[in-house]
Amino acid sequence: MSKNIITTNDKTSTNRKTKREAAQRFLDNLQNINFPHSKRIYLTGYHYNTQVPMREIQLSPTLIGGTKDKPLFAENEAIPIYDTSGAYGDPDITVDINVGLKKCRKYWILDRNDT
Repeated sequence: MSKNIITTNDKTSTNRKTKREAAQRFLDNLQNINFPHSKRIYLTGYHYNTQVPMREIQLSPTLIGGTKDKPLFAENEAIPIYDTSGAYGDPDITVDINVGLKKCRKYWILDRNDT
C-alpha cells in the first residue's frame, strides 16, 4: 500500500483528531512521483522564461520479424507528452507544502505589463 494514502478504520473515521493526524502524516511523507521508463524534461515556452513540463517516455522495441528463436526488433524513439503532475513529477524539486510552489510565471506576467 502506498504510504501516501490516508486510511482509517470505522471506529476512528468520525474522530477529527485522528483524521488530522492522518492528514499530517500524509503531508509529511509527500514524495515526488517516479514513472518507469520515463524522465522529466522541459521545453521552452513562447515566453523566454517559461518552461513547459513534459515527460519523455521510452517505448519498447517493436518486433519486426525474425524467427521464434531469434526475433528481430527495431528500437523506437522516446515520445514527449505533456506532464500534468506539477512539481511532484520533478525528481529535482523538493516538495514542501509550507513553502509553496516556485513562482514560475512571475516574469511572464510582469512582462505582459497589464496587471
